[in-house]
Amino acid sequence: MLGAFGSTATQRTRGIYLKDDVVLPGGTRLSAGVRSEDVHKVAGGVTLDDDQHAWELGVSQPPGGAWTAYARAGRSFRLANVDEFSFTTPGLALKPQTSRDIELGTRYDGDRTKVDVRLYHSRLTDEIGYDPSGVGPFGPTGANVNFDPTRRQGVELDARHALSAALGVRLHFAWREAKFRAGPYAGNDVPLVPRQAAAVRADWTPLAGHRLSGGVNWVSSQHPDFANACSMPSYTTADLRYAYQWKQAEFALGVSNLFDRKALHAGVPLHRRPARRDLSGNRPRLHRLRAGGVLTP
Repeated sequence: MLGAFGSTATQRTRGIYLKDDVVLPGGTRLSAGVRSEDVHKVAGGVTLDDDQHAWELGVSQPPGGAWTAYARAGRSFRLANVDEFSFTTPGLALKPQTSRDIELGTRYDGDRTKVDVRLYHSRLTDEIGYDPSGVGPFGPTGANVNFDPTRRQGVELDARHALSAALGVRLHFAWREAKFRAGPYAGNDVPLVPRQAAAVRADWTPLAGHRLSGGVNWVSSQHPDFANACSMPSYTTADLRYAYQWKQAEFALGVSNLFDRKALHAGVPLHRRPARRDLSGNRPRLHRLRAGGVLTP
């Protein structure tokens, strides 16, 4: 049963994808790919018929030892999912999101240490997102829309190191910038995109079948509104998980937000102040007990 606010949607896509890799003498790898897709989607009385194309060119070169340098350029697209497509301004279909992308990076793959650093730059058109002041199915209380042109760029670092056969550590750091390139908010940050994020994690296997993992996550401040008139403070959380593997089954106990830290998250828009979002607290400390396995004949 759909209920009072239920809806149905149908989608048909037909596509073709070609990709080839060539390795030259000296280890240089060249790659090229192209994709074409025909889309027909119907939801909430709105129909979308569109053709989208994507391509990618890449090159990688091992300069020596365990290092590899790589570069990539391409065009990509993203279609709205069912939830996004069905919660829009009545009679208005969400256009596919398209992006021109450039990525440069280097990778180290050692016996005990692995590092991946990449720089990326994307220029997006019709980025799909939520506007709390948009006119949706229930009036001016918010809708999914196509943003004015945006730009996303940043640096990401992922590293892991095996301190011993039983103990390993992982590090993730990201610096990102997401801004509007045009429109009334040109130069402003795209809402809900923190500038920095970092995580440190460890995995310990004291005995065969036993695994203890945990980590600390930090997220910098971010703007919840298009005008960047206010900001949400940074926050830090920790989590812990113990798992026992027995034959094909795993039993695990995990704790999220281990120290019950409080933080703000953007929620639904305030009906009487549609230009802003309702800020609510994050989830309190949460315990999870899980059991799973793989059935074999």
